[in-house]
Amino acid sequence: MKPNKFLKITSLSLLVFFSAFVISCNDENRLTLKDSQDIAEDALTDSYFEDADDMSSLALQSDAATAGGATSPSNRQISVSDTRFCAGVVVTITMSPNSTPAVPVGTITIDFGAGCTDPRGNVRTGIITVSFNGRRFQPGSTVIWTTSDYTVNGIQLEGTRTLTNITGSTEESPKFQIELEGGKATFPDETVATREASFTREWIRAANPVNDEMRLNGNASGTNRTGIAYTMNIQETLVFKRGCGFPVSGVKIYTKEAKEITIDYGDGTCDRQVTYTVGDQSITTNVGNN
Repeated sequence: MKPNKFLKITSLSLLVFFSAFVISCNDENRLTLKDSQDIAEDALTDSYFEDADDMSSLALQSDAATAGGATSPSNRQISVSDTRFCAGVVVTITMSPNSTPAVPVGTITIDFGAGCTDPRGNVRTGIITVSFNGRRFQPGSTVIWTTSDYTVNGIQLEGTRTLTNITGSTEESPKFQIELEGGKATFPDETVATREASFTREWIRAANPVNDEMRLNGNASGTNRTGIAYTMNIQETLVFKRGCGFPVSGVKIYTKEAKEITIDYGDGTCDRQVTYTVGDQSITTNVGNN
């Protein structure tokens, strides 16, 4: 989604909530401490990949050349109006020699340098490189982003994320196919989580941008920091509203070692209330305070 301020998520903050209802370390029908750690890790990693998506999209929208405007000179610095692009971040757009107003082609680099702290306290370093081909709301256009020494709060993200504007998309309600290949998150203790993902995202654009929604479907898989394989499937469409760091509704299933954990985001209210269910145990809690 495209909130103006991205919710800061930490493993510790999620674990504090989970610790209150961890009952057993062995019962397969209970939410264990290890389960809570894995869910927190999945939420953290996914949020950082979504964050990079969002910043890439904002950078694209900040220059008319990406929408089919006049071909622009190369290596121009552009300004992005978002608090995550804090002082010191350098955003540069370079148009390809074969770019045309009908099919704009080029790259944008978002360089956070040695460190940039946003108002939420998130610290980003390194570079996100965004390659675009085609008008941003034109079906068939693509956006591909990669990273170079890019970290968020000390966690290094790697991989190739491809967003393709799909058939049936309109400027009022654009749809994207999203593929993450070779996703990797390296934590400060040098443990590694891997991730592959395939989603469809529909952006419902309202007359007032504050009422925009993002609707997400699809699945992800990978290994957690201890090498255990997992899958995540969206069972009911996840709905995001601008300004809410978590989905406001929808259901996803996190599965590892044959254990299914159902994660229900509620009825559409931006209250950060989530219900977790394993077997006959269901717990509802609020996640995050900011």
